[in-house]
Amino acid sequence: MKWFFALNESSPSWVEDVKLTKVAVYTALQNTSLEPFCVYDGSENALTDWLRSQGVKVIHHRTCHYDKLAALGDRHLQIGAGSFLSVEVPKVAEKIGLEEPLLLTDIAVMFMKNVVEYLQEVKFDYLAVARDSENQINSQLLLLQ
Repeated sequence: MKWFFALNESSPSWVEDVKLTKVAVYTALQNTSLEPFCVYDGSENALTDWLRSQGVKVIHHRTCHYDKLAALGDRHLQIGAGSFLSVEVPKVAEKIGLEEPLLLTDIAVMFMKNVVEYLQEVKFDYLAVARDSENQINSQLLLLQ
């Protein structure tokens, strides 16, 4: 199963995001059969080098809402650009020719055991998301079919 996560280099929490990403990737590779993909908005750097050295496929993508977010100011751009990357994963997956179900998570995850068999059995007709305490969409875990 393909596992997607999204990163935005201009995130105000970039230093922490790098650490979280490494834990998520490491635990996925050690404890699951997931195939990792990173949808990434940013420049090539030590993290993208590390991701590739771990077998992660890095897909450069910038949200189609980038210019509108930039016009609203830095704070909207820094947070919104990354959030929209996750929302656009189905479009990115289609663009690279993936049609199978995939797992999309936030980077703040640790994989303790292989989840693939369980997730392959999950079937649904609808996709739902929830608002978090700051009234923002929480897209930390989505199974897309």
